[in-house]
Amino acid sequence: MKKMQKMQISIKPTAIVKEAPIGYLLRLIIRNGLTRASALVNDAQLNRIIKGIDSKVPEIDLLLPKGFNLSSVQSPLFNLSLQLTPKVCPECIRESAYYRNIWQNPFESYCRIHKTDLISHCSHCGSLLKFEPALLQARCTNPACHRPLKAESSEHLHLSHEQISDVLLAAHLFENSGPIKSSKYPRIPDFQHALILGYSLLTDIGIAKNWARDSILSISGNYPKNIANVDIERLLGQLKTNWPTVETLKNETKQFHIRCLSSVSEVWLSANEACRLLGVTIEGLVKLASVSLIRAQTNARLSIKSIVDISPLFTLFSTNQMSPAMEPLSSYQPLLWRNDVEIQDVVIAVHQRKLVCGYHPGKSLLDSIYCEKESLQSFAKEHFNSMNERMVDIDKAIRITGASREEILAFRKRGMARIPKWAGFNSDKLVDFNDVLNIRKLKNQLTLEF
Repeated sequence: MKKMQKMQISIKPTAIVKEAPIGYLLRLIIRNGLTRASALVNDAQLNRIIKGIDSKVPEIDLLLPKGFNLSSVQSPLFNLSLQLTPKVCPECIRESAYYRNIWQNPFESYCRIHKTDLISHCSHCGSLLKFEPALLQARCTNPACHRPLKAESSEHLHLSHEQISDVLLAAHLFENSGPIKSSKYPRIPDFQHALILGYSLLTDIGIAKNWARDSILSISGNYPKNIANVDIERLLGQLKTNWPTVETLKNETKQFHIRCLSSVSEVWLSANEACRLLGVTIEGLVKLASVSLIRAQTNARLSIKSIVDISPLFTLFSTNQMSPAMEPLSSYQPLLWRNDVEIQDVVIAVHQRKLVCGYHPGKSLLDSIYCEKESLQSFAKEHFNSMNERMVDIDKAIRITGASREEILAFRKRGMARIPKWAGFNSDKLVDFNDVLNIRKLKNQLTLEF
C-alpha cells in the first residue's frame, strides 16, 4: 500500500452534495498540491473509489461521500449502473469544479442544465478522458494535450435512460458477435463513440440493412436460418423502446440470403439461446454435450448460463444426403410427440448410426433434418418401448396419449391418471406413467373403433 505523509492530506475539503466519491478524491488531490492520482493512491485503490467502495485507506475512506442511486433501468450488458470511465459536462465543471455522481450513470447522455453532451474523449487529440486532476479543470487528461475540453451538443443523442440502454446494446452488437456476457459494471471506454454507433444502427436504414446482412452471411450456410439470424434476434429481443430500423431488421430475418456452404464454423451461444434455437430443453442440451455434439466453453456443469459451441452437431449433418422419400422432421411432429421422441434423441441416434437421416438447411433444425417415414416409425417405436419412466408431467402425457388437458383431468377424476405416490413438489402436475400407457391404449382403441 502506498505510504502517505500527513502533509499530503493536510487539507480536507468538505464533500459537495451529489458529488461522486472519485470526484471528491480528485478535489482532495488538487487541494493538497498534487498533480496525479497516483501520487495519493495506487490503481487498485483508485478503482475501488471509482466503484464507490472502501479503498482500504482509512484516512481517505472517512472523507469520501457515500451512496449511489443512479438508475432503475436494467441492461443486458451489465448488472450495476455505475460507469467506471469518466464523462463530463465541461460547462458544469467551469462553473463549479466537482465531478457529479449523476455522470457515473451509464444511461445519462447529456447535461440537463446546459443541454450539451457528456463527453468522454478530447475533441482535439481524441484521447479518452481519465480520472485525473486535469478533469476538474475541464482540460484533456492526456498530459501531451491538456487543452480545454470543448462542449458539444448532439441533441438527437439526448435520450431517455431506456433509449440509452438500447443504444449501448446496439453499439455492443455492432462491434461484437456472439452471446452477450453480462459484466458487473459497464464496459464503455468511449461513451460518445458508443452512442453514435448504436444510434446509427437503430435509426439509419442503410446501416441496419448492411449490418444485418453481414451478420447473416457470416454464418455458414450449413446452419438453419434461425441460427443465422441470431445476432439480429439478440438485438430485437432486448430492445426497450421502438426504433426506426426495427421493421427493417425484422424483414431481413425473413429474407432469403445465399450463404456460403463452407466448412462448419464455430457458433457460440448461451445455453438458453442454444435450447431455444435447437428446440431442446436444458436436459436435452446436456444429452447432446454428453456425446460431444455440443461443446461447452468450460468444464463446469452445463447450466442455462453456460456458453456453448453448436458446430459439432452441424458438422455431423453437413455431409448427409437426402433421398426422394425423405421428409423433414417437422412433418412428423405428431409421430414424435406420441412416442416421446425429442430432437436430441434423433440427433444422437444419427450420431450412433441407429438412424439414417438427410440434411438440408431450413428455417430451424426440425425443418432441416429429413427422414424416411418407415425408418423413423421403427426408431420411434423402439424408443418408446425402451422408456423406463415412473411418472411424466401432464404436458408430456398430452403429447404421448393424444388426449387434451381436459381429458387427462377427467381421467384423473375417474382414477385413471393418478398422481404418483412418490411425487413431491408440484405433484398435481404429474401423472403415473403406467396410467399414461393405459390412456394411450384406450385412445388408440377409440380411434380404431371410430
